[in-house]
Amino acid sequence: MYDIAIDSVNNRLVYIGGKDYDKIIVEHLSKRKMVTIQHGFDSKGAFLGSFIENAHLSENALTINWVELSNDGKEQKMIRTYQVQL
Repeated sequence: MYDIAIDSVNNRLVYIGGKDYDKIIVEHLSKRKMVTIQHGFDSKGAFLGSFIENAHLSENALTINWVELSNDGKEQKMIRTYQVQL
């Protein structure tokens, strides 16, 4: 498990998990509920966390700033927001 964001007020944790560390999971620690985010990002077999610049968990949304290298070696940055219901 590799944590990428925490919401200490609402007791939630966002981390990279799964057998191959290819899933982003939001867990409500006191309720013991989890949801897996369908991120749609192709890490091409590399560790998913190396493409995350930062992440922020708000009330009902997770925002991730992704960084990807293009074929010519330049960084491409993307910001994606995912709805979270726990």
